Amino acid sequence: MRLSGDYETLLYPDEEDWAGRLVFEGEGALAQWQATLRGIENYDFSHIASDVVGKVFQRLVSPEERHRWGQHFTGDDVVDLVNAFCVREADGSVLDPACGSGSFLVRAYYRKRWLCPQKPHADLLSELFGCDIALYPAHLATLNLAAREINDEANYPRITRKDFFDIEPNETFCELPLHNTEVLLPKLGAVVGNPPYVRQEKIASDEKGKISRIISKRWPGLRLSGRADIHCYFWPAAAALLREGGYFGFLTSSSWLDVEYGFALQRWILQNFKLIAVLESTAEPWFPDARVKTCVTVIQRCNNETDGNACEVRSREAPTGRGYWLRRR
Repeated sequence: MRLSGDYETLLYPDEEDWAGRLVFEGEGALAQWQATLRGIENYDFSHIASDVVGKVFQRLVSPEERHRWGQHFTGDDVVDLVNAFCVREADGSVLDPACGSGSFLVRAYYRKRWLCPQKPHADLLSELFGCDIALYPAHLATLNLAAREINDEANYPRITRKDFFDIEPNETFCELPLHNTEVLLPKLGAVVGNPPYVRQEKIASDEKGKISRIISKRWPGLRLSGRADIHCYFWPAAAALLREGGYFGFLTSSSWLDVEYGFALQRWILQNFKLIAVLESTAEPWFPDARVKTCVTVIQRCNNETDGNACEVRSREAPTGRGYWLRRR
């Protein structure tokens, strides 16, 4: 990077990161990396439309650690299901507020390219936004998106490493290396993702207080129970960034449908959104190593309370499981 003056997207020489030091410290490490590069040089990763890096990343994290922090890799099938509901236009901006290694954003990249095949790589990147609180997955998400077209000079994914609850709509979302360009988060056409599966007892009380104040500021009158899991706070914090008519799709624990702490979230949805679908499957587990039942929820931003509530609920049994479809009358 120092010799070429390029690849600022992927290399952070001034960042204090354990991985950057570790990978070159061992005896013979350089020779091993050279052998690895020779082994993969025949592959064009821009033609692999899946989050291969994320699958590798998951194998590097112990099951105990994944359960502790609620980190579970999301497969392409369910990611494409959520994106098909929510990414409906070639030009809309898309955010994943807890992006991990970038599975939702990589698949959104290809969906947007399918919607508009002539759209340039740089334009696609400019409409995809990701946030993760940890440096390593944020770095992998950056690499994942940049690798879609590595020969593009302006190859700068909009990925930020910070606590999502610290992001404000009118403040800098991230900075790009090119001329230290500050990027603001636009009104979003879609919010998609798989927020962390962290139970309420593992959330520090001061953190709960901070997040609750943020939610109250963005949605006056909304009071989530102190017993709510962390993903419940992601819903209103992220949905506040949607434009009118924008779509929201989350893959989460399904407990909010049945327990008391989910009632406030359900009321908030019906007052501010059109409820498009709630999907579950007992035949094809989306997270084989997760210890909770999961569901996909898709809603659309709508300020008209009448339209938002004009839904009928139909339960449909399918060969692959049960789908709860909620559609406007």
